[in-house]
Amino acid sequence: LKGRFKAAWITLMDGFAEARRQAVEGVEAVKLEASLYAGAVGLPGLIPLQYALDRMMPLTLTAPIEAALRDSLEEATAGKNAKSLPNVKKLTLRNFKTGDAAPRLLEARLFDLGPEDLGFDFQIRWDSNLKADIDVTTKVRAKFPVSVRNLRFEGPVRVIVTKLTTKEPGWTAILVSLPSPPKIGLDVRVMGGE
Repeated sequence: LKGRFKAAWITLMDGFAEARRQAVEGVEAVKLEASLYAGAVGLPGLIPLQYALDRMMPLTLTAPIEAALRDSLEEATAGKNAKSLPNVKKLTLRNFKTGDAAPRLLEARLFDLGPEDLGFDFQIRWDSNLKADIDVTTKVRAKFPVSVRNLRFEGPVRVIVTKLTTKEPGWTAILVSLPSPPKIGLDVRVMGGE
């Protein structure tokens, strides 16, 4: 009985130590992010950005979104990812349109990353009129259509522009990430059903 109690006590103390370590790391991460925080942009400052995004959406953002979706569909059935869809042989994007509804910029924060880099967090809501028609081919060669419509996205998007330069296009890379999980919804129809 003494041995079990001692083992349980050691496990409990190890758990407390790990919880303390993770709490300290979390506080340090918040402090680091706060030290980089340079300012906030309110609604009046977002008007020109929203204006530009409204114009860019159907013209320049459709192709990168379509390419990313094609890549994701291909990766979903390749290599290690194929285990998550064991009965699917291939996913093919047959038709794609982003529509003309641009994401809405709700707020923005700026980060001071030094003289050659820019950092932004945008809070975004996007009630899109996206349309994607996907053909699903199974391992037994059955093929059926899946229709994805009306993607809804709400959450933060982080944009980091690195190594500003005088050469076109003016930067070395643009990194886009999601600092926390967004809320996502979409309408899916399989074989024309609901």
